[in-house]
Amino acid sequence: MNLSEQLISQKLTPYIERADITPEQKEALARKWAQDDNGMTLQEFIDSAQPTFFMDDAIVVKWCNMWLAIETSGHCHS
Repeated sequence: MNLSEQLISQKLTPYIERADITPEQKEALARKWAQDDNGMTLQEFIDSAQPTFFMDDAIVVKWCNMWLAIETSGHCHS
C-alpha cells in the first residue's frame, strides 16, 4: 500500500477523486503533504493543485513557499 492509500485508509481526511491527477501525482502530493502539511488537510492540499499549460499534463502546487511541478510520473521539481 502506497502512502496516499495509507493516509486515505486511516481516514486522516475525506478523499475525493480528481480525474485530472494521475495516481503517481496523488502519491507525490501525499508524500509532500506528509513532509509538511502547510496547515492544510490532505484534501485541501490535493485541491490546491493546479493544472499547467504546455507542460505535458504536469500539475503545480504551492508548498513550503515554493511552487512544485509534479510530472505525470510523480517526479517533483521546483
